[in-house]
Amino acid sequence: MLVFDRENPVAVAWCEYAPGVRVKINPINRDDFRRLREEATRSKGFRQQQVDSAQLDAGLYQHIVAGWEGIVDPDGEPIPCTAENIPVVMSAFIALADWVADQALALAETQAEKKGRKLKNSNGSPDGTSPGPAE
Repeated sequence: MLVFDRENPVAVAWCEYAPGVRVKINPINRDDFRRLREEATRSKGFRQQQVDSAQLDAGLYQHIVAGWEGIVDPDGEPIPCTAENIPVVMSAFIALADWVADQALALAETQAEKKGRKLKNSNGSPDGTSPGPAE
């Protein structure tokens, strides 16, 4: 049996970066990355394409980061987690950005492993048929 929840197709997770700083992270898989890379690719003449690195980074982090706590301005006021703020904050804190990317990949790997175990333990073939009794 494979269970797919349309309302929550991927599991986001709150991960602690440092005491008082948490980030809500979406996993990122190969299909997500390919889609984001395609969105950041520009044609540059016949058969030439160029990836806009800044646009790809912004798209990646906007996909990965679903929220945060403990990121504040110099006055101690919380900085809202918005589509505009995410790439700015990730650019300002490279170590945080690297950690966020690593966590998103780890979450995706964990989810893939869980799906693999569910499929393996489903006691049936992927198409729902079974080999039947042995003769």
